[in-house]
Amino acid sequence: MSFVYDKLPAPKQAPVDSSSQTGSKKRVAAENANVLPEGWSKVPSRSRPGKFTYENQYTKERIGWVPDVPASKTPRNLPKEPKREALKKLAEERKGTDPEVNRKQDIEKLKIVLDKLKGLLAHDDKFNLACKLLHKSLFSSVALSPETSMMYFETMRATQSNPQRVYTPGNRRYVREVFKVVRTKLEHFPKELRYRLVSWEMRSVIHNQLYTDDSFLYNKSAKVFLDALLEIEKYDKSKRRVRELEGTAADVGEMEPIPEDELNERKQVIVEILPTLEKQAKLPWAVSTVNNVVRQITDRRRLFNPEQQALIDAANDARAKGVSAAESRKEELQGSLMNARIIPRQRKF
Repeated sequence: MSFVYDKLPAPKQAPVDSSSQTGSKKRVAAENANVLPEGWSKVPSRSRPGKFTYENQYTKERIGWVPDVPASKTPRNLPKEPKREALKKLAEERKGTDPEVNRKQDIEKLKIVLDKLKGLLAHDDKFNLACKLLHKSLFSSVALSPETSMMYFETMRATQSNPQRVYTPGNRRYVREVFKVVRTKLEHFPKELRYRLVSWEMRSVIHNQLYTDDSFLYNKSAKVFLDALLEIEKYDKSKRRVRELEGTAADVGEMEPIPEDELNERKQVIVEILPTLEKQAKLPWAVSTVNNVVRQITDRRRLFNPEQQALIDAANDARAKGVSAAESRKEELQGSLMNARIIPRQRKF
C-alpha cells in the first residue's frame, strides 16, 4: 500500500537570495548549498589530490576559491580572492583611524613579542633563534622609541645573563648583529642606561671580533678594551681626588658619577677577554698585542675586585707557561741544529 505523499515530487530547495548576502557570506552559502553561480563548475584539482577547484566553463580558467559572481566570457576576468579583499578592506579601515591609536596598538603587540623573547633567551638551545627575532624587531615602526626603549633594555639584559653564551660559536653572529643595531640607535635610550649598553656592546660585538684572523681588526678591537681600562683608571683617580679634597674650597671640577655596579660590570667585560687573547697567543702576529694587553691589565690590578684579580693571575700564569714552552721549543730547535752533522759539498774537478 502506498500513500499519496510518496508519489509527490521532492520539495525544491529554497533559492539563495544573493541580494541580501555579500562577499564571504555568499561564498559560504553557495558552498553549503552546493550551488554555484552560472558558468562555474566544481572539478578535482590537478595539483592538490583530494581537493577541488572551480572552472570557468567559457574560458576554462580555474580558481582555488568559491566564486560569488557568474562566470565571465572574457579571459582573465576572474573574481577576486577573498583573503586579499579582506586584507585590502582592513588596510582601508586603518587609514581612517587615528595614527596615535594604531601606534599604541603596535606598542602593545611589541610588548607581547619582547616578553616572549625574554622567555626564549633563558634557554640555551633557543638563544640564537631569539636573537634573530630580536634583531628583526629592531626594524619595526615603533622600535626603540621613548615608549619602548625600556622594554628593549630589559630584553637586552636577558642576552647578558650568561656571558659564556655570547661567546659560543653558534651564537656570536646573531648577538653581534643585535648590538650593532643598538649601537647606531643609542640616543633613543635614556642617558643613565647608555654606559651599561656600551659595556654589553663591548662584550657582544668587540669581544667577538677577537675571534678573527685579520690582524688589523684584532688590534683595533684590543685597543677598545685598553682605552676603556685607561678611562676607568682616570675615573678612579678623579674619584680619589674628590675624596681627598672633600670639605675644602679647592675646585675639583664636575665629575659625572658612575654607579658602582655598572663600573664593576665594565671591569668584568675587560677581564673576560684574557682567555680569548690567550687562545690567539700562538699566532706570531698576535703575540705582541696579547703581551701588551695582559701587561696593561696586570699593572692596574688594584682597580679590580678579588674575583677579577684571580682571572688576571690565571691569565698571567697561562702566559708564563706559554712563554716558557715557546722558549724550550726554541732551545730544542737550536740544539738540534748545532748537533746536526753538516756534510760539505764536494766539488767536481
